Amino acid sequence: MRQALHSLMEDAIKVMAKTQFDKDLDERKVADIAAFLDSLNGEFPVQTMPRLPATPGDLLD
Repeated sequence: MRQALHSLMEDAIKVMAKTQFDKDLDERKVADIAAFLDSLNGEFPVQTMPRLPATPGDLLD
């Protein structure tokens, strides 16, 4: 399954490079882009946003 997904990713990279940029990428560049995109997988860290103080005169009643 993983190999099939990897092959689909490489095919998609080639198609997008050709249709969007009119570029034919060599296998090394396709592999580099696929490796970069694969590195973006993983858990997204939890981020807590700071609570800002209210602005005087801008409060709802």
